[in-house]
Amino acid sequence: MGMDKDTVIWIKGVTFSYGAHIVLENVGLEVKRGDFLGVIGPNGSGKTTLIRIIIGLLKPDSGLVRLFGAPPASADARARVGFVPQKVTNFDQNFPASVSEVVAMGRIPRAGIMKQLGAKDRELIEKALDEVGMLEHRDKRISELSGGQQQRVFMARALVAEPELLILDEPTVGVDRYAQKRFYAILKRLNSAGITIILISHDIGVVSAHVNKLACVNRSVVLHDVSKGVNPADLICAYADRMKIVRHGHAGCPGHCQDGVE
Repeated sequence: MGMDKDTVIWIKGVTFSYGAHIVLENVGLEVKRGDFLGVIGPNGSGKTTLIRIIIGLLKPDSGLVRLFGAPPASADARARVGFVPQKVTNFDQNFPASVSEVVAMGRIPRAGIMKQLGAKDRELIEKALDEVGMLEHRDKRISELSGGQQQRVFMARALVAEPELLILDEPTVGVDRYAQKRFYAILKRLNSAGITIILISHDIGVVSAHVNKLACVNRSVVLHDVSKGVNPADLICAYADRMKIVRHGHAGCPGHCQDGVE
C-alpha cells in the first residue's frame, strides 16, 4: 500500500483510544479516486471514529493519515471533502432557514464566511438542488420537508462545495425505503460522475448493490474488493463469530434489498 496521484485517503498504522479503551488498532486503509467504499461493522466498532480521523476531527494516538496527500486537518484537504453526518434531520424543527439558505451554507468553505454569494455561487446552489431532485422546493422552509427530503437537502449542502470526496455516516437512518432508494440512486450517479464516496451503513443490501470496495471495521480494518459481488465471508469479518448473515427481501425490491446480520 502506497500513495500515488490517485490516492485520496492513505492510512498506515493508526491506533486511537478513548482513555484506556482502544477503538482502532494498527489500522491501514487506502482509498483511490473514483472508489465507492462501504464501511460496515457492529455498533461501537470504530466506524465513525475512523471517519472523524480521516477528515481531521480526531487525531490518532499513533500512525499516519493523509487526505489528498496532505494532513487531514489542513484547509486544502478539508475543502475537498463533503461530509453528511449521521442523523442530520435531528435539528430544531422551528429552524427558520429556507432550503436554498441551508444549501448556501455549504459554499462558506469556498466563498469565505464574510463574502456575499455571487452569481456562480447561486448557480452552484441551483445545480446541487437539481442534482438531488429538490430544486422545486428551494423556497420552502427546511422544517416543512419530510425526513427523506431533508436528507437530500443536506446532501446538496455537501455537494455545493464541489467536493472530490463525499463521506456519509448512516445517511438514511429513519428514512423510508422509497426515499432510501432515491437517495442511493443519487449516490450512484455522483460516483459515476467521478466523485469518490465513502458510505457507512448497516444496510448490507445497499452495500452489496452499490460499492466496489468494502471495509469491515471492528477495532481493525479489513478491506475487500467487491466490484464483482459481495461474498458473505467478506461481511462476517466485521462481526463476532457467532453472528450469521440472514437474507430477506421486500415486495417490489429486486433481489435481496435488505440483508441483515444476527
